[in-house]
Parts: sequence; C-alpha cells; structure tokens
Amino acid sequence: MHSPAATEQRTMLADSVADFCRRSDPVKRLRVQRGSGAAVDRQAWTAMAELGWLGVLVPEHLGGLGLSISEYAIVARGCASSLVPEPLTAATMAITAIVESGNAALKADLLPTIVDGTVLPALAWQETIGDIDPATITLTATESADRTVRLVGRKRFVVGGAGADGFVVSAWDADGPALYWVPAASPNLSIETMPLADGRPVVELALASTPVASGNRLASGESALRALALALEVAVDDAVTLMLTEMLLLAVALADALALVVALREALAF
Repeated sequence: MHSPAATEQRTMLADSVADFCRRSDPVKRLRVQRGSGAAVDRQAWTAMAELGWLGVLVPEHLGGLGLSISEYAIVARGCASSLVPEPLTAATMAITAIVESGNAALKADLLPTIVDGTVLPALAWQETIGDIDPATITLTATESADRTVRLVGRKRFVVGGAGADGFVVSAWDADGPALYWVPAASPNLSIETMPLADGRPVVELALASTPVASGNRLASGESALRALALALEVAVDDAVTLMLTEMLLLAVALADALALVVALREALAF
C-alpha cells in the first residue's frame, strides 16, 4: 500500500501528463516527424524536462526526483496513450545506464544537463539484426598513449538517436565490456537516420576511430553489463506501453492513408 505522499506524487505525475498532452497537440508533432527523420521538438522536450519527467529515475543529489520505475511508468504510459512522439523511453534507457555507472565525476557532469533537457541522450548497444544479447559486442575501444580512446565499429537501430546530443555506447576495451559517453559532435562519427515501418526514425552509428577522452568511460567489466541490463529493463518493464504506442502509430498511419485515398478519389471525380 502506498503512503499518502507517494499517492500524491503519482497523482501529480499523472495530472502533469494529462495537462501536457491536452495543451501540446502531440499527434500534430507526430505527423510532422513521422517518416521525415526530423529531430526532436526541443520546445516540447524542454517542457517535459521542466515537468521533471527526465529526472524521475535520477537520484535527487544529481538533480532528479529519485523515484522508482513505477512512477516512471505513469509518465510513459500517459505519453504513449496520447502518442507523444518525443523519445522518453529511449532517453530514460540511456539515463538509467548513466545512473547505474560507476564514473561519479561524469555522472555529476552529465545528469544535471540531461535532467534539465539541455542534453538529449540515446543508448547505442545493438549491432546486428536479430541479436538482442547486450553482451554481444564487436565495437572496440583502444586507449592510446595520450589517454585518448579510439572507438571502431557500428551500432544499429538506435531508437531516440535522431537529434541526440550524445550516445551511451557499448564497446569492448582492455577490461572487457565497457560503456562510453560519445558526444554526437565527435570527429569520425557518422550518424545515419532511417525510418522504421511505423515512420519513427532510428539511427545507425559508424565510428571510424572516433576519439573520446578516457574519462568518458562510464563503466567497465561486469559493472558495464549490469548498467546496460538495467537500462534495457526500462524497455522490458514498459513493454505494454511500447505495444500500445505501436498500435496507435499504425492507426494514425492508416487514417492518414485513407484520407489520402479519399482526397485522390475526390480529385479524380472532377
């Protein structure tokens, strides 16, 4: 049974989602973004940040609300039911990986800027079609004498990557599996945007000896795999929300297609 304070917190979150969706016309933004590869609407993203949604799972001492996955689910499901196109779940996966990492200095630097909406993160972990084992990593990270780390490899199907300011990238370095923070503006980083069947954009990253500072390593070894697993659990816990979103997206696409058919018939009638 939830305490009165927890119940009030959940009610406030649900009310904030309902009010945001009522005022911001998410379906209009969805239609603009679908199939165009358009970046995230930053005005809407900033509004979501101001409501505290990006900090639901971030500890209070790092600028967040310090709540649980249950509170996050209230926000995610409310957004999904109204077809909010901004990549909340994708960003929350990256946020979780950062929160669970062991690099305290990098967390203290990154998380406040993510929570306030300035920096949009995405998680880049999958490399091949059909392989959903996060421990399958071929992208390499090699540190040079000047402590610069060079990343070589590709990441595919990066959800929420269109318009992202940086990526949490899984790699294999001298200590085994690792997670690195890679700014989107890094040299030798190619970002290709492509649409999914429902029109949502995903990106593919090509890292051709992309340099990052050694201090950008978020986690390594078992700690990296644990952080990655917990990040992916956000999507698993939100599976119902994701299925609902897919169904609603397809319904909108079908409605748009039918409207086009009607318009063409009316035009041909003249």
